[in-house]
Amino acid sequence: MDFLPDKEFHPIFDRVSRRVNLKGAGSPAEINSRLKLKIDGYKNLKKKKALLVFEISKKEARLGIRDLKKLMFRGFGRRTIDEAIARPRGKVALTLIYGRENAKDILLERSQKRIGSLRVRRRR
Repeated sequence: MDFLPDKEFHPIFDRVSRRVNLKGAGSPAEINSRLKLKIDGYKNLKKKKALLVFEISKKEARLGIRDLKKLMFRGFGRRTIDEAIARPRGKVALTLIYGRENAKDILLERSQKRIGSLRVRRRR
């Protein structure tokens, strides 16, 4: 995943963080183990008849398994940690520390403060 520019990595990270809870993951091995747990969960869903409860089809479960396996073998965990170290106040780092929803709230609050400070500057 080192070959991917940030412009392509961030949408992939967003899709994965929707499916997998990355809160508190501090190493590439831990991120990969969480991906593995999610893959195992999809396998269990495929076997059971609980698909109706979770509103997921067998095809979606199969595609989820395939996509997450690709990420595990291509160094998604290492790239995620590298990105968090490179930008400690960025979306990836905040997601690893606080979780997806809280990270979105923090980023939204920051952007609103920036916009507010721009309005003050324009009035002068």
